[in-house]
Amino acid sequence: MDFIGEQYYNLNRILLVCVGLWPFIGTVIGMGIIILSSLSFILDAIIPLNESQPLWLPVIVEYFVDQERYFFAILIHTFMFAYAGCITIAAIATMLIAYVLHNCAIFEIASYRIEHIFDENILQMSKDIRQHILYERLIHAVYLHRRAVDLANILTNSFATLYFILLTFGVASTSFSVFHFFYVLTPVNDVFEVIATNIFILLHLYYIYIGNYVGQSVIDTSTNIFRTTYNTGWYAAPLWLQKVMLFIMQRSSIKSTLTAGGLFDASLEGFAKLMSLSISYVMFMRSTRSQQENTQEEL
Repeated sequence: MDFIGEQYYNLNRILLVCVGLWPFIGTVIGMGIIILSSLSFILDAIIPLNESQPLWLPVIVEYFVDQERYFFAILIHTFMFAYAGCITIAAIATMLIAYVLHNCAIFEIASYRIEHIFDENILQMSKDIRQHILYERLIHAVYLHRRAVDLANILTNSFATLYFILLTFGVASTSFSVFHFFYVLTPVNDVFEVIATNIFILLHLYYIYIGNYVGQSVIDTSTNIFRTTYNTGWYAAPLWLQKVMLFIMQRSSIKSTLTAGGLFDASLEGFAKLMSLSISYVMFMRSTRSQQENTQEEL
């Protein structure tokens, strides 16, 4: 079982590093955006022109102040707000990923114990010793399986509301980002805006995919117990143990999932549904905007 723990330890470390890089990536992207936004001031200092250069803000927000006078204050405030958001999301995601992968490791250990219940050397022992060893191994396997199921339920009850809010925010933000991408792509007048929008879309897709990937891992490891139990040599076991194995297969046939708000199961299929939903929202917003433009032209 050491290789199971090492496998999930390495996977956990990789995912935590990938998610933990969000604040660093956000810092680099933020510094790049600040430099791009300040490019007009830099060019005016190097090559002064008779006409004023337009100012570019990555996010259009109404601060009810003179944006040209307080340009750098608004830019730094926007950067700090985005950086704090990245740190918050990374902290929640790393904690959730660690718990979920721990749950997956328990499921895998339970599968390993069930797989090695019917060893050939045990079946060759005397009846009393064989029955005692089979009892012990079966108890340990069922205990681990119950712990894994209970932990999956605890994670669902603890993070369901928060996970649902993050997914709702991610779908809405992705839809608006894609809609904005089509909006700035049509005239292709602002290259910086197109690049920034692409980066935002990729970051949204990345964090939504990670959330659904760990949910798919829980589903795969929980249903793997049913396949492992069915592929064991249960037919060579005593009759009482065969009856008990039927109960194990019946319970393990019910997959454990991370459910968000009682409506959405985190999985790769759910990721595809979310992307389809986002594209549907984008198409709806584009059609609504086209109708408004046509109405204004007619008037």
